[in-house]
Amino acid sequence: MEATWREAIAKLEAQVEESKQEAEEARKELNEYKAVNATVAQPLQVALQKEQDETEKLKIECKELNERIHGLEDDEEIKKRRELAESASVHRVTIEDQKRQIAALHAQIAELHKGYSEKFVKLEQEAEKAKAEAASATRQLGEKTAESAGVLAKCATAEREVAAIRKSFEDEVKATTEKTTAELLKEKEELAEKLENERKTNLSTIEATTAKINTELAQRDQHIETLQSTLKVKEEEIDKLKIQEKANMNTISQLKATRAAPVEKPKGTSGSKCQYLTNEAGWRAGVITSYQEKTNTYTLKDEEKGWVLENWPEVHVKITAMAPQGGDKRPANGGAPEAKKAKTGVVTGFQVGEQVEALFEGKWFDCTIKTITDTACEVQWTEDGSFTPDLPISQIRRKMGTPGSVAKKPAPKPGPGPVPRPGP
Repeated sequence: MEATWREAIAKLEAQVEESKQEAEEARKELNEYKAVNATVAQPLQVALQKEQDETEKLKIECKELNERIHGLEDDEEIKKRRELAESASVHRVTIEDQKRQIAALHAQIAELHKGYSEKFVKLEQEAEKAKAEAASATRQLGEKTAESAGVLAKCATAEREVAAIRKSFEDEVKATTEKTTAELLKEKEELAEKLENERKTNLSTIEATTAKINTELAQRDQHIETLQSTLKVKEEEIDKLKIQEKANMNTISQLKATRAAPVEKPKGTSGSKCQYLTNEAGWRAGVITSYQEKTNTYTLKDEEKGWVLENWPEVHVKITAMAPQGGDKRPANGGAPEAKKAKTGVVTGFQVGEQVEALFEGKWFDCTIKTITDTACEVQWTEDGSFTPDLPISQIRRKMGTPGSVAKKPAPKPGPGPVPRPGP
């Protein structure tokens, strides 16, 4: 509180000093204006007095001239006097203007003097008011200082009482602490022993539980590995079954297409060249050695490896070149001779515009027959619309699957057949 009153008194003293400075500045400005007034007005007054004297002289001269003019109107001197009179009149007008300017300047000086006088009076009043406030603040500060002294005395008394209470409390705490230290140490030791026993018990339980969990995890991992192995075997079996199913479906579709064909393709005789379908290498070149009508299978020999293949399904064999007429004339497929090209475009059961499948680079692709000859035809591939001329008839077959469907270059896998064995 004392600091607040001191700050207030300091502010009031600063305001008083500022008011004094403003009053002093106002006095300086007033003195400057008085000096300017004296500097400017005094020469004007001297000039005015001089003009007034000259005016009086001119009046006297004019009066004399008028008197003389009445007697001597044609005299040259009269003319000069008239000119002087006119000049005096003009000079009189100039003097009147200067008088009005001096009067206006006097009025401005008086107004400025009045304004600065009022401002100076106002500043003096504010200074007196600030002094009165400072005196009042000083009195209040004295009163507050006295009150602060009383409060400080009370605080000192309270501090002495608090010190006495603190000393009494410290003595009591010291006595109690000395009494209970031994008991606390004993309880601490008992608690530490109890906690150590519980820690050992919990550690043993955790170790046993961890060992049990690790054993269960190992058993579960072994069981999972067993299940994964079983699942892998089952997936392999399923893949084999899917491959076998696809091969069976292809065989069934080929058999249906063969039965529905109006004219059968010629079956190969002994010595005829052919291509046979394998799981690994696709179509391979071979030579037919015999045909079994009861089982509809071939016995053939691989041209490259020399393998002898027995009981090879008829649907997985394509005739590429018939044996010469001097060879075995027994048909290997029980087929009829190839049909000649008719004007209708029908050759061995195919027609121009028919959608079929053709073998190209070991894979079957969808295409459409465009032209037909006795041994070959031109096809347009369904996937990209390109053309291939002179494709052998032996590489054409009817579409597999649903009639009218368009497949994208299928590569069907053959069904299970006899495993090729190397020849002698």
